[in-house]
Amino acid sequence: MNATNQNVRIAIAAISLAGANGAAMAGGMQMGETAGQAYAVPLPEGVYAWSTLSYGIRPLTGDITENSLFNIPILAWSTPWTLGGARVELAATWPQISEAFYTSRVGGPEPASLGVIYNPFVGGLLAWDLGRGFYLSVLSGVYFPLDTGPTGVAANYWVAREGLNLAYNHDGWKAAVNFNYQFQGNNLSTDLPGGNDNVVYDMTLTKTQDKFEIGAVGFGSADVNHRPGTLQDSQLALGALVGYNFGRASAQVYMTHDVYQRNLGGNETRAWLRLVVPMNTL
Repeated sequence: MNATNQNVRIAIAAISLAGANGAAMAGGMQMGETAGQAYAVPLPEGVYAWSTLSYGIRPLTGDITENSLFNIPILAWSTPWTLGGARVELAATWPQISEAFYTSRVGGPEPASLGVIYNPFVGGLLAWDLGRGFYLSVLSGVYFPLDTGPTGVAANYWVAREGLNLAYNHDGWKAAVNFNYQFQGNNLSTDLPGGNDNVVYDMTLTKTQDKFEIGAVGFGSADVNHRPGTLQDSQLALGALVGYNFGRASAQVYMTHDVYQRNLGGNETRAWLRLVVPMNTL
């Protein structure tokens, strides 16, 4: 067996150990990608660009370690339109993901890798200002199927994402929960189930003083059904966040660690960096 085939076999074995959602192996959003953000709060009119970059390390069963790098660039437009008193917002992203599986086995092959292009997403959001610092929004969007072959990370099936976001944002305090339900379709090549439907929730509690933001974040996920050939995954991660407002742009850095996981192989530690640029201020 040549080294390339060995690498692919190790990668496939690692995916099995990590479970269907081990590192966005199932379609849909990355767990934790909206932590630190209050999607319920309407954006001022204009165009925004932000990117959430993260690097995580997860020890899997045996002697395999998964290292993953995610980049989620988003372009959003807070339109001048309202519907039922809610601000209409539109967004799109085309994430990039790179995964490497390392083995400590003596005499083992070179590290295997997967990536890099992931499923593009488009969606819309209605955001209401309820008054007294409380906000509510609903999100609806879809991830497009993409066939990237046996060493790719994209899902070759449609994924519908429906979100409900709640927030309190007043006097420097920000408390937010972004809740998403994802419907996983069938693989377009095999017509087999692509993955389990799941819920993903991201949590934020921060305090802003002058230009600095500091607080706690968390995220979790859970499969809500069990389709043939899949594992039921779940996880909960907690961490801390520090942010800074540079004026025309802002940044957030946060670190998270799994405090619970099921069928993902091991507890992941992940570092995050987010940059936000309101394009209409440039």
